[in-house]
Amino acid sequence: MEAFTKNLHASTDLSSPNAVSAGIVATAVGRGGKKLYFEAAGDGTGDSLWWLASQGKLFCTVAVLQAVERGLIGLHDDVSDIVPELGHLPIVDGENPDGTSGLTYNLFNPTLQKWEKEQGSDLPLLNKNFKSFETMPLIFEHGTDWAYGSGLVCIFNYVNLGVSQVTISDSGTSFSGACFALTRI
Repeated sequence: MEAFTKNLHASTDLSSPNAVSAGIVATAVGRGGKKLYFEAAGDGTGDSLWWLASQGKLFCTVAVLQAVERGLIGLHDDVSDIVPELGHLPIVDGENPDGTSGLTYNLFNPTLQKWEKEQGSDLPLLNKNFKSFETMPLIFEHGTDWAYGSGLVCIFNYVNLGVSQVTISDSGTSFSGACFALTRI
């Protein structure tokens, strides 16, 4: 673990060109809640608050798999009756909804920023009302290129909505009960 800890601290040394973050906190917890490893590097501490951001996809995935395990939905079910907003999206069963969706964050794309200006709209980076994904133009045809961004966020927002509906609870309750309790978050 000494090499890992050394690498962790090197990764937060902002004077180095190899820095990847201003702060990192790493914790490993074993069965029964026993803390096996803890190290804080850079600006991070054990009391730091962190933004989940893209890490939320992990919790959403756990919730979906638990809903499948409980028989609430099938892994290959057409869920457009549960989440009607998905009915018009061209999602193929078994397709990986990754960065090839054609959607990206406005922050990363000058063409999308220009389109927003022409439309007189200002789509926020993280739109809590994810209806904007239904009108946002694709920056390339689905499956023909790759861009970091909102394609997965859009899908996971809808998946979260679907899991919430099949577990008959709101998103917070579903995540709290199904996912966050597992990870003790």
